Amino acid sequence: MKVMKLIMCMVLAIPLLAGDVAFAQESATTPQPATSSPSNSGENGSQAREKRVEERKEKSQRSLTQLEQNIVKSKCQTIHASVKTTQSRLSSFEPKRTQVYGRFVERLQGFSAKLKAAGIDVTTYDRQVMVLKTKAHAFNAEIAALQQAVDDLSTMDCTVDPEGFAVTLLEAKALRSSVINKGKDFRTYLRDTFKPVFTNIRTELQLQTNNTKEEG
Repeated sequence: MKVMKLIMCMVLAIPLLAGDVAFAQESATTPQPATSSPSNSGENGSQAREKRVEERKEKSQRSLTQLEQNIVKSKCQTIHASVKTTQSRLSSFEPKRTQVYGRFVERLQGFSAKLKAAGIDVTTYDRQVMVLKTKAHAFNAEIAALQQAVDDLSTMDCTVDPEGFAVTLLEAKALRSSVINKGKDFRTYLRDTFKPVFTNIRTELQLQTNNTKEEG
């Protein structure tokens, strides 16, 4: 009976991930009003933001020309509107996805001891779950960095520091691409590498159940 219960849990696990991700995506269509990041509020928050902006400037390989600075200043209102939209999307959607990946990995880890107790070799399973956990953590870290960059943009006056605003905008753009790639990396590994192992284990459990019935 315990083996059958374990099989049912495993059957439900993969589809539940798809359902959770779909729910997170639906949430993105109704973004909540953006709120100021605590790290950017108050004098200490402002100082921390200025420090991050200066660090971005130092990493930048070139400075803006006066013409480029003037262009940034002239586009301030339009750019800020886009930043607010992105900030709202991040606040409502991305945290849900990080929770989805985290909960899913925890669920897989919870299966390990039960599989081992059922006589299944979990060496490959455990190794691949750890890979998924690492990928999930990488995705979460990149989301946090993106959120920070967007929060910085939302509180910056690009007419006062157009260069700082520009390098922060470029960093946010690069981080967004990285977030997309890391999310895709997690899902591709899950589908192409982990799922076949997961399916084989489920089949092995089913065979155990069938053999037990025949012996009985």
